Amino acid sequence: MKKTGTNKKCSFCGKENYYPLWQIRANKTEKFYCSRDHRYKGQIGISLSEETKKKMSEANKGVLKTGGVYTARGYMFVWSPEHPHKSSTGYVRKHRLVMEEHLGRFLNIGEVIHHVNENKMDNRIENLRLFNSHSEHMKMHKNALKIKL
Repeated sequence: MKKTGTNKKCSFCGKENYYPLWQIRANKTEKFYCSRDHRYKGQIGISLSEETKKKMSEANKGVLKTGGVYTARGYMFVWSPEHPHKSSTGYVRKHRLVMEEHLGRFLNIGEVIHHVNENKMDNRIENLRLFNSHSEHMKMHKNALKIKL
């Protein structure tokens, strides 16, 4: 059976990989990644060198004062490799860090942070509200929708 496909470069690291034709046709972004980790990093805009990551790790104590990377959905992620709930790439959503600093404890996995003004880039503590669960958060949205109608 003849292979149909072509080599494409990883959009993150530039390494060439073979992709079958069906995968090329299914890809709507025209970006290809050699691994899940590179796809994640490419999607949230991470392009840090290892040296930069080391420097950020050493300065992790002032993590809330540093900048971060934004996702396509508007959330800011901050490099925090020592955080217990970090992603596989060492990043944590900034609004969760702000709420944790305010409360003086780590958030539980199920706890949800809501942006009151619905601007995901506005991570001031007065714009954040903590919910114990996703269902509580959804009930608040449902009630807010009823009020608007």
